[in-house]
Amino acid sequence: MKNLKIGDKVKVKSGVMCPDTEELDIGGWQGKIAEILKDDDNKTLVCIEWDIKTMENMPSNFIDQGEEEGLCNDLMCLYIEEVELIDNYE
Repeated sequence: MKNLKIGDKVKVKSGVMCPDTEELDIGGWQGKIAEILKDDDNKTLVCIEWDIKTMENMPSNFIDQGEEEGLCNDLMCLYIEEVELIDNYE
């Protein structure tokens, strides 16, 4: 997975929980990589811009919580191991 690049289309692996709302399973969410970063432990993070289908299917309580906390709901950073490259982008 180290060969992912900005613009690649990815899907969150099954069973991955949202880093901001730990009870929310985000497996299957998909979008494009907007940025690639390293965290303080030098682990690779990918920032994903969610696609319209994912945005439309987000739970309303997740959207509300994000707005209350000033978070951007259309973008999320995850560890590179939590996503997979997809060929058939829906």
